[in-house]
Amino acid sequence: MKTKIISRAALFLAALFFSLPALAMETELGVDVNYFDPTNDVLRDFYKSGVSYGLNNHLWWGNGFGLGTDFEYFSATRAYAGDHFVLNAFSLESCFLYSLRGDRLLRPYLGAGISLNYGQDRNKDGGKTARDFEFGYLLNAGLEFKVKWFRPYIQIGYRTLPGAEQGIDLSGWITGLGINFGLPAKKPN
Repeated sequence: MKTKIISRAALFLAALFFSLPALAMETELGVDVNYFDPTNDVLRDFYKSGVSYGLNNHLWWGNGFGLGTDFEYFSATRAYAGDHFVLNAFSLESCFLYSLRGDRLLRPYLGAGISLNYGQDRNKDGGKTARDFEFGYLLNAGLEFKVKWFRPYIQIGYRTLPGAEQGIDLSGWITGLGINFGLPAKKPN
């Protein structure tokens, strides 16, 4: 069951990624730096909160709707009882966005979407590795500053992984700053 859900979500994300750019009025590519604060007590107590890095893509249509895709990486280390532990986590997130009509230089937006998450928790000294691949949901809100092709933004989001109780739970708050670079806009027909 879990494998079917993950494979269908991956196919859905791939279809969106490859088909929707042709229809978008504006395309933005960028990078971001986020502060990840896990809501899972075990993960937060052992590895603490930390910085994650990512690449993103925003597609906007003329009606205020859009699609945001992010690839995020989070890494943390911890020495405990003479062993060294390393957590590496990757998230592929896709959100449907809605831009609240604001000033021509500001674009406030809200989003909701899905998230595919891979976590690897490794004991460097003992060689034991735990791997987990989970499907989740995402809500976010942001504010983009539109200055020609250069578009800095701030964003806050919440990711939840309902099936991760037994695995590596990457649920939590993600707050960050990013810079998008707008590609030449298409002219409306």
